[in-house]
Amino acid sequence: LELLPTGDSEAPTSPADIYEAYPRHEGRGAALKAISKALRTRSALQLMTATKAYAAAVALWPRTARYTKEGTDTVPHASTWFNQERYLDDPKVWVRGTPTIGIKVSQ
Repeated sequence: LELLPTGDSEAPTSPADIYEAYPRHEGRGAALKAISKALRTRSALQLMTATKAYAAAVALWPRTARYTKEGTDTVPHASTWFNQERYLDDPKVWVRGTPTIGIKVSQ
């Protein structure tokens, strides 16, 4: 996953833009507060880039990695992710399950 700026001409203008890019939409008020706090030390572009990279990683997770047997979503609430500064994590830790696309099996 690439964490460099994507070259988008429009930078996000608000915490709501970043929240919309996050893969789980629960606890909006707490999430917007956490994103606003993160914006004090990081640029909106940095946060949006990391958020989009995380969302892309989550989109590739197998269902068994995303949801428990009971159906609970394992993606942390956005407020948790931003308050714990998980946007600074190595993107390799965001990868779950075994990718099956593009794997060549030799016989």
